[in-house]
Amino acid sequence: MLNLEHICLIGSGKLSRHLAKQLPIFKGNPIFIWGRNSEQAASIADEFGLIHLNNLQEIPENSAVLLCVSDNAIEQLANELKEKSPFLIHFSGTQSINRLTPYTPNAAVIWPNQSFSSAVHIDWKNVPLILEVSNDEAKVWLMEIVNALEGPAVFLDEESRKKLHLAAVVANNFINHLMVLTESWCIQNKLDFNLLLPLINQSTQNLQNQSPTQLQTGPASRNDWTTIHAHIEMLANFPQLKEVYTLFSNQLAEKDKN
Repeated sequence: MLNLEHICLIGSGKLSRHLAKQLPIFKGNPIFIWGRNSEQAASIADEFGLIHLNNLQEIPENSAVLLCVSDNAIEQLANELKEKSPFLIHFSGTQSINRLTPYTPNAAVIWPNQSFSSAVHIDWKNVPLILEVSNDEAKVWLMEIVNALEGPAVFLDEESRKKLHLAAVVANNFINHLMVLTESWCIQNKLDFNLLLPLINQSTQNLQNQSPTQLQTGPASRNDWTTIHAHIEMLANFPQLKEVYTLFSNQLAEKDKN
């Protein structure tokens, strides 16, 4: 039977830092942290009152180990910890729970559907936690940790989690790339990008109450090819944004025909 008394964070990146801020204690006990970047892990420990470990062998018995590491490091660390920890958790949106189960029967996935930045505060109460667990006993302890994070939790199988991850890449990373291109266009043309922020914020707010299908506006949605061609001409010296603008305009116009 699982008898967990401690949490140990493995990793010293942005996710570890945000978890360290949210999980200062577990069952009345302090959180431990170890990272290959010892200086960075020690900095996180100092900032949030964790106990910094100098090596993996210092992890106390009966610890739930949270692998806040890159995808390609998950299995190697799971193998190193197989004699040490009865419960391993990884935080990847794309990696199988089977990266852990050869090394422990008690394994779980917590994928926070959020983009983490050192400079941005994360309100965990608004972060969906996508979960998977290997057995019912591990689920009891998983929920102890999930409840401490306080975010809305949903259990999804591996295939569904991977599909949601793809959607998150499009909705977050691709849209941010559009903002990068748009900001560059504004700078090139001596325009203040901040003038677009109320529009961007309102567009995001609108999604709280309506499907994006109902919210589409713009020249392509009303078949205004005069404006579209004028815009494309303006982008002659900005090929990346021109390519995206043309592709999206054609897709929107085609969708409107159906």
